[in-house]
Amino acid sequence: MVYGFEACGEVAEEVPNPGRQIPKVMMLTVVVGCGSAIFSFAGYVLAAPDLSSIVVGKVLDPIIALLSFLACVMGQQASASRLVYSFARDNMFPGSALFAKMMNHTPVWAKVAVNALSALLIVLVYCVPGSLFRIAGMQMLAGYIAFQMVVIPALRTRAKGWRPAGSFSLGKWGYVVNIGALGYGIFACVVIAMLSNDMSLSTLDRWIVLIGIAVVVVSGGLYCIC
Repeated sequence: MVYGFEACGEVAEEVPNPGRQIPKVMMLTVVVGCGSAIFSFAGYVLAAPDLSSIVVGKVLDPIIALLSFLACVMGQQASASRLVYSFARDNMFPGSALFAKMMNHTPVWAKVAVNALSALLIVLVYCVPGSLFRIAGMQMLAGYIAFQMVVIPALRTRAKGWRPAGSFSLGKWGYVVNIGALGYGIFACVVIAMLSNDMSLSTLDRWIVLIGIAVVVVSGGLYCIC
């Protein structure tokens, strides 16, 4: 699963000439990211052949996990805080008045909130090691569903005759790429949402991804209604 390119768009406001630079960086993120991820994964396998033991908490040496997630943490810290700030600035986020505040050109409170939530997840995984795969599975599906919330409207507006007016354009290939992105996204969602074939897992664990998404959808719906 290709992930992380969306962070480029979340920091677009801080990039010179974003209309031209961000699309290029997104494509480079996919290409370079896939290559480096394969290389890194090969290193992890060689360094720790029994990855399942690390995931479930039987192997408690944190070095491998820390090295593999350090870059991800730094990137997501920046992009997620900017995303929260952007929504708060437009009064589209709970606590917008607080999270929209800037200090020295930095959305400090948005950054604090993002890191506090991340810290709580770390504590949860530390206390309940088996919760890691549950959180990861739900988060991956939620991310791909969010991607489709951009891809589907873009395809719909293209069908109505919309043409991108930015400095970067795929030209006639835009429609093809849009359809391909939708197909890949739906395929990814289906694969991630499939129930585990491991019948030794509890019913909750086999359904945890869909249950988590249902909680997110219901919570979001209630927020919009209220």
